[in-house]
Amino acid sequence: MAECSLLPGLYGYFIQLVLVVVSASVLLLKKKREERLEGENARTWPVFLLDSSKQLVGSGYLHFTNLACAVSLGVALHGNACQ
Repeated sequence: MAECSLLPGLYGYFIQLVLVVVSASVLLLKKKREERLEGENARTWPVFLLDSSKQLVGSGYLHFTNLACAVSLGVALHGNACQ
Protein backbone atom coordinates (compact mmCIF):
# COMPACT_ATOMS: atom_id res chain seq x y z
CA MET A 1 0.00 0.00 0.00
CA ALA A 2 1.28 3.50 -0.82
CA GLU A 3 2.35 5.72 2.05
CA CYS A 4 0.14 8.72 2.83
CA SER A 5 1.37 12.02 4.18
CA LEU A 6 -0.10 15.40 5.02
CA LEU A 7 2.26 17.34 2.75
CA PRO A 8 3.19 15.00 -0.10
CA GLY A 9 6.52 16.50 -1.16
CA LEU A 10 6.90 18.85 -4.09
CA TYR A 11 3.33 18.31 -5.26
CA GLY A 12 1.97 19.47 -1.90
CA TYR A 13 4.08 22.63 -1.96
CA PHE A 14 2.97 23.30 -5.54
CA ILE A 15 -0.69 23.07 -4.48
CA GLN A 16 -0.01 25.46 -1.59
CA LEU A 17 1.59 27.92 -4.04
CA VAL A 18 -1.40 27.67 -6.37
CA LEU A 19 -3.73 28.45 -3.46
CA VAL A 20 -1.71 31.55 -2.54
CA VAL A 21 -1.71 32.79 -6.15
CA VAL A 22 -5.46 32.24 -6.50
CA SER A 23 -6.14 34.05 -3.21
CA ALA A 24 -3.99 37.03 -4.18
CA SER A 25 -5.59 37.14 -7.64
CA VAL A 26 -9.07 37.27 -6.14
CA LEU A 27 -8.03 40.20 -3.96
CA LEU A 28 -6.61 42.04 -6.98
CA LEU A 29 -9.80 41.42 -8.94
CA LYS A 30 -11.76 42.74 -5.98
CA LYS A 31 -9.69 45.96 -6.04
CA LYS A 32 -10.19 46.45 -9.78
CA ARG A 33 -13.93 45.85 -9.43
CA GLU A 34 -14.11 48.32 -6.55
CA GLU A 35 -12.32 50.95 -8.68
CA ARG A 36 -14.74 50.38 -11.54
CA LEU A 37 -17.87 50.54 -9.39
CA GLU A 38 -16.88 53.17 -6.83
CA GLY A 39 -14.73 55.43 -9.02
CA GLU A 40 -13.42 58.33 -6.93
CA ASN A 41 -14.73 56.80 -3.68
CA ALA A 42 -12.68 53.60 -4.03
CA ARG A 43 -10.03 52.89 -1.41
CA THR A 44 -6.50 53.92 -2.35
CA TRP A 45 -3.94 51.20 -3.06
CA PRO A 46 -2.15 51.65 0.30
CA VAL A 47 -5.43 51.38 2.22
CA PHE A 48 -6.53 48.38 0.13
CA LEU A 49 -3.18 46.65 0.67
CA LEU A 50 -3.37 47.19 4.43
CA ASP A 51 -6.91 45.77 4.51
CA SER A 52 -5.92 42.83 2.31
CA SER A 53 -2.76 42.11 4.29
CA LYS A 54 -4.88 41.59 7.40
CA GLN A 55 -6.93 38.98 5.53
CA LEU A 56 -3.84 37.28 4.07
CA VAL A 57 -1.95 37.18 7.38
CA GLY A 58 -5.00 35.94 9.28
CA SER A 59 -5.87 33.19 6.82
CA GLY A 60 -2.20 32.20 6.48
CA TYR A 61 -1.87 31.94 10.26
CA LEU A 62 -4.98 29.77 10.49
CA HIS A 63 -3.81 27.60 7.60
CA PHE A 64 -0.41 26.87 9.14
CA THR A 65 -1.95 26.39 12.59
CA ASN A 66 -4.33 23.85 11.06
CA LEU A 67 -1.42 21.99 9.44
CA ALA A 68 0.54 22.00 12.70
CA CYS A 69 -2.47 20.66 14.62
CA ALA A 70 -3.04 17.95 12.03
CA VAL A 71 0.58 16.83 12.22
CA SER A 72 0.73 16.88 16.04
CA LEU A 73 -2.59 15.12 16.45
CA GLY A 74 -1.52 12.52 13.90
CA VAL A 75 1.64 11.84 15.91
CA ALA A 76 -0.12 11.91 19.30
CA LEU A 77 -2.94 9.63 18.18
CA HIS A 78 -0.69 7.41 16.03
CA GLY A 79 -2.77 8.21 12.94
CA ASN A 80 -1.82 9.03 9.39
CA ALA A 81 -3.24 11.14 6.54
CA CYS A 82 -5.09 8.12 5.11
CA GLN A 83 -7.35 7.58 8.11
